Amino acid sequence: MSAFHSLWNKMEISKLLEKQGARIHFIGVGGVGVGGLFLLADSFGYRVSGSDRSKGELVGKLIERGHQINIGHHPETVIGKDLVVYSLAISEDDEELARARTLGIPSISRAEFLGALMLRYGERIGVSGAHGKSTTTAMIDAIFTEANRAHTALVGATLDNGLPIRIKGRDCIVYEACEYKDSFLHFSPTAAVFTSLELDHVDYFKDLDAIKASYLAAMNTSGIVVINGDDRDLLDVARSSQAQVITFGKSELYDYKIATKLDTGGCYRLSISQKGREILNVLLRAPGEFNAKNAAAAIVLSLEVGILPDVCVAAISRFISVGRRLEEICTHRGMRVYYDYAHHPTEIRAVIRAMHEMGYPKVGVIFKPHTYSRTAAFIDEFASALSGADRCVILEIDGIRESNATGIASTDLSSMIDGAVCLPDSSVAPSLFFGCDAVILMGAADLSIVKSAFTKSREITEN
Repeated sequence: MSAFHSLWNKMEISKLLEKQGARIHFIGVGGVGVGGLFLLADSFGYRVSGSDRSKGELVGKLIERGHQINIGHHPETVIGKDLVVYSLAISEDDEELARARTLGIPSISRAEFLGALMLRYGERIGVSGAHGKSTTTAMIDAIFTEANRAHTALVGATLDNGLPIRIKGRDCIVYEACEYKDSFLHFSPTAAVFTSLELDHVDYFKDLDAIKASYLAAMNTSGIVVINGDDRDLLDVARSSQAQVITFGKSELYDYKIATKLDTGGCYRLSISQKGREILNVLLRAPGEFNAKNAAAAIVLSLEVGILPDVCVAAISRFISVGRRLEEICTHRGMRVYYDYAHHPTEIRAVIRAMHEMGYPKVGVIFKPHTYSRTAAFIDEFASALSGADRCVILEIDGIRESNATGIASTDLSSMIDGAVCLPDSSVAPSLFFGCDAVILMGAADLSIVKSAFTKSREITEN
C-alpha cells in the first residue's frame, strides 16, 4: 500500500519550519515533485538530504550540485533529522519512513510540506486539472518571467533550466496542485486555475462524483478561480462553488472567448477576445490544440493579475514545452522519436492527433501502462485511443504503488488493438517501427530503458 498524508496540520508544520537550519530529509527525491521541494527548502536555508531507489536524471543533477543524496532507502539515513518529507509514491512500510516514525521524527507528505511552506508567499497561484497542469504552470512561469515578476515556480516536469523549479523571487509562488489523494486540499491558493476535470486515480477516487467533490473543496479560495468553461463537468462544479469564477472557452457567454486554428507544423494560432474585442492573437510553438487551451488558461490568469497582453504574447510565442510533453529526443534512421507523459486515454488520443497534425502520416506508439487500477478501469478507452496509432507496442504495467487486485495484464490490452504486440521494456527495438515516420514513447512510468534503445545509435536532430 502506498503512503498517505500524515495527521500533522498546517500550523503545526509551519511551527516546525520556524527552526533555522532545520535538517530535512526527502524520500523519493528523484521525482520532480519532491525534487523541486528539496531545492526550494535548500533555498530557504534548511539543511537538506535526500534518497531515491535509483539514480535517475534529477538525482544526478542534485548530486552534481553538491547535495547529499543516497541511492537506495536506508533506515539509518533519517537519524538526527528534524523533519522527513515523503512522496506518496513510496510504500507505507518504506524503510526510512518506518524508522522516522519509530524515532518520533515528524514525517509529512510532499503536499503537506508545500502547503506549509507556501504561506511565506503573499500571492499563491495553484494550477489543477486532470490534464495540462504541468504545461499550464510552466506557461504561467514563462509569462511571469517575461514580466519580471519576483516569483517562484514549482512544476511537475522539467523547465527549460533542466529543473522542476525556478526561483526568481518570493513575492509569488506558482505551483502545480495535484488532485491525487486530495493533495491540493493541503494548499492555500490566493488564485487558482482549473484546466479540466475527468475521472482518474481510481485507486483513490471511486467515481466521478467523488472527484467533483474534491474539486469543489479545492476551489475554496478568496481570490479568482480561472476555469475552462468548455469542460462541462468543471463548469458545473465551479457554478456550485462560492469562488469568484473567471471562465474562458469557445462561447461568447464566457468572460474570455477563445478561438483556435491549426497553423503549420501541428501548432495552433490562439485568439482571445473579451466583450467582442480581440485582446491578443498568438501563434504557439507548442503543437496540439490541447496546448492552445493550456496557453489560454495561463494567459487569462496572467491578464487577471495585471500582466499586459503584449507580455503574454511575447512569452507564449517562444514557449516550446516542458520535459516529457511531446519532447523530441532524437532521430533514428530518419524517424523522429518523441517522449510524452500521457498516461490517460484522453491524453493519448490528443497526443496521437497532434502527431498526425505535425505532418507524420504513420505514427508508432510505445505505451507503458501506469498502475493496475487505471489500466483495468479504462482498458476499453485505452484500446480505442491507442488504435489511432499505426503501430503499437504495449509494455508491462508499472504497478508502482499497487498490488494487482484484478489480475490485469498488458496482454489484455494489446489483444484489443489490431496488430499490437506486448513486450518487456528491454525487448523493444527501433526496427519494430520500420516504415513509421515518427514514434512516441508514452506513459508516466520510467521509460529510460526504451529511450536508450533509440538514443544510443541516434542521429542527433538538427533544430
